[in-house]
Amino acid sequence: MFWIHPTQPEFEALTIGGIFSSAHLLALFIFGTLGYLLYRYLGKPTSGKYQKHKVLSIIMIILELIRIGWNLEAATVFVPNDILPLFTCGIFIFIYPLFAFQTKGKEIATHYLKIGAFGTGLLFLVFPTTSLGMFPFWHINTLISLTMHTVMSVVGATFLFDKKLTFTFQDVHVSFALVLGFAFISFMYNSFDPTTNFFFIAKPLEETPLVFIFSVLGQPLYGITILLLHLLAGYGMVFLKDKVTA
Repeated sequence: MFWIHPTQPEFEALTIGGIFSSAHLLALFIFGTLGYLLYRYLGKPTSGKYQKHKVLSIIMIILELIRIGWNLEAATVFVPNDILPLFTCGIFIFIYPLFAFQTKGKEIATHYLKIGAFGTGLLFLVFPTTSLGMFPFWHINTLISLTMHTVMSVVGATFLFDKKLTFTFQDVHVSFALVLGFAFISFMYNSFDPTTNFFFIAKPLEETPLVFIFSVLGQPLYGITILLLHLLAGYGMVFLKDKVTA
């Protein structure tokens, strides 16, 4: 079951790990432990030691390419949702190397890593709908997804708990601009291909509070609310940072 894709007739739906299941608890324990060790390993962003981040960002790109390659090879049909990284974690994959290698885009990357990495990564560990919600625990997609979201939350945590850093509304607004850019591309693709749900703005993630929001508001208010929640979460990160460093 490690390689099998849901589009293959041999896929056993009953083997799906499930959210808030024993498999989910096991995943939280394993990846929570690995996340803590990684946090201790990386240190603070203001330390100026970027070599560890360089290596980690390269590993993230390799894992993403493996995930995309597997979906192209294993699926019996082309599934855009499984191939194109038009999700919040996709922003991290593109942005993280800009910080790690201290490129010209490092300031923009820093804004996003401050605001968007920790909460988003943690959210998808609590609601792993795209991994344990669809696949068994010991599955290539599950393990890559849990690894990537763990790294995402840990990198964000290194910024959050670095007392030499401050979070500002500029961080929020630059981060939100990136979200809007990805959301616009996602909206255009979703409009072109109604079978897709990039950025989860077409419909909510199952087994999450977003289902209730969708049932009450419907479209287009649901999609607008998803974007506003990103902005609200950004302001929440500024508030949280003040409390952490107080």
